[in-house]
Amino acid sequence: MYKVLIASLLLTAGLFGSGCSRPAVAPSSTPTGQTSQADKPFVLPAPSGWKASDKLGSGVAQLYMGPDQGGFQANINVMVQTLPGNMDLKSYTDVTLKQMEAAKAKIVSEQDVTVSGVPAHQVVWTATMNGRNLQFLSQYALKDGKAILFTGTSLEAKYSEVSPVFESSAASMQLK
Repeated sequence: MYKVLIASLLLTAGLFGSGCSRPAVAPSSTPTGQTSQADKPFVLPAPSGWKASDKLGSGVAQLYMGPDQGGFQANINVMVQTLPGNMDLKSYTDVTLKQMEAAKAKIVSEQDVTVSGVPAHQVVWTATMNGRNLQFLSQYALKDGKAILFTGTSLEAKYSEVSPVFESSAASMQLK
């Protein structure tokens, strides 16, 4: 059961990571800025100059498309997952890291953080998907039986150009 949860993390990374070798996802007519719908358990302002997209994959509640990085478009997505039973943050983190290891991802750094006063965990990691070396900032918090998973994805070689955007965006996310 836990594999399904974390597989979603890797699937999302794959969809918005390696899948962006296609033409850039067309932004929706939704203006950039704060996006909050009643059914979302979070509010995430759009980074300046990034476009909201309505081309959401399975389980993805929010997607912002950033700068083109030479055939790849940096992006930020937020997934919401229903948790099994009484899963806590430590268990979710343990399973996440084991799944990343099994997928041959390399953990660059990890730390405990908070999101809206809720304990959370942040992992910076790299992986190769569809022949592209990618780097990610993933941050997740558990609230009301759901995992709210923020992921910023970039080409590894260009990560330093967008990591400040990922970090400030992750810090600006509010849980409802």
